[in-house]
Amino acid sequence: MVVRRMQAWHDQGADVGCKIAVSASYLGHVEVREVYWYLSAVPELMYIVAGQFGAFAGHDPAGAP
Repeated sequence: MVVRRMQAWHDQGADVGCKIAVSASYLGHVEVREVYWYLSAVPELMYIVAGQFGAFAGHDPAGAP
């Protein structure tokens, strides 16, 4: 459920980073960082996170400098 919700938020253009705190509360996690496990455990989410970090870091996925 968590993985699919995060994917849906991403597809909708929502700020997933802000919604993670809400997810942590909903799931009963004491620490928000406990929700980040889902991002690394699911390849689809890891792909999304990697793409977002690449954009943040100014990486061109086509390989251009």
